[in-house]
Amino acid sequence: MAWSLRLLRQTRSRVSVFCLRLVGIDRPRAEGILAVEVGGSAVVDWLTDQRVTVMIIDPPGEGPAAAMVERVARRLLSEAAAPGGRAHVELVALHGPADEIGEPEDLLMRLAAAPAARCLAAE
Repeated sequence: MAWSLRLLRQTRSRVSVFCLRLVGIDRPRAEGILAVEVGGSAVVDWLTDQRVTVMIIDPPGEGPAAAMVERVARRLLSEAAAPGGRAHVELVALHGPADEIGEPEDLLMRLAAAPAARCLAAE
């Protein structure tokens, strides 16, 4: 994601960056779901603390982008949650022009400091 963000900073493209903290979710299954659901429409990157970031370039709007990521989060919960666990997904979102988002390191700090905008639990 850092490389993509650095390239995008030279443009005025809008980006939506979502950070998902997956608790009780099987990572290999999550990777498969993300590949199918997000495909080529976003840049997906796993952070060292097992959070996953999804960066959508020129989203159709903050609402539709958030709805897509929430749909992915719900699918992760329904299909990749560890049996018997208390799985949940914490979701943080940042939106803005790529050249105003800052350096990748700044973005990660902002994502870490932001309170979860949504917390979805397995049913």
